[in-house]
Amino acid sequence: MKKTMGLMMVLLMFALTACAQNDSNEGLPVAQPIEAETATESDLIVSEDETFVFEVGDVRIKMHEKANPILEALGDEDTFFEAESCAFQGKDRMYGYGSYEVITYELEGEEYVLGVVLYDDTVKTKEGLRLFEDKEKVLSLYGTPQSGNDKLLVYEDEITSISFVLNDANQVVSIEYNAVIGD
Repeated sequence: MKKTMGLMMVLLMFALTACAQNDSNEGLPVAQPIEAETATESDLIVSEDETFVFEVGDVRIKMHEKANPILEALGDEDTFFEAESCAFQGKDRMYGYGSYEVITYELEGEEYVLGVVLYDDTVKTKEGLRLFEDKEKVLSLYGTPQSGNDKLLVYEDEITSISFVLNDANQVVSIEYNAVIGD
């Protein structure tokens, strides 16, 4: 478990660092930033019943929500990292809370939730899935995935994708919520 968590952290940090240090995007695919004219806060409002939400205690974390009230409710983070965003104007920030991490982006000077990564089996999805449970439980809770393969199950709604990575024993080794960006 520690090896898997450590490997995921190293890969995530490498990706963010490599992205932040690359001054030349020549030849690389570039994500399109959300334009202020096309994506406003009112465009991102989706009811709780229509999206995947991560809950920890009394705090509900929904993608594209304003991050400040959520971060205040969660309290002091254990770890913090920020880097210039590759996909947005401004910075991406990662707030670590031991068992999970909240990732944010900036839009018009405001921070919004971009993703949540679960790191151990002390936390679970709203639907009741924890790390190291089997593929059959994922399928029974979420149904047929919209995309993926034998080792990656991806479910998506209007604003959130939730991904489950499986090991060779068909156990869930990664759970990530990600904001759906653009088309």
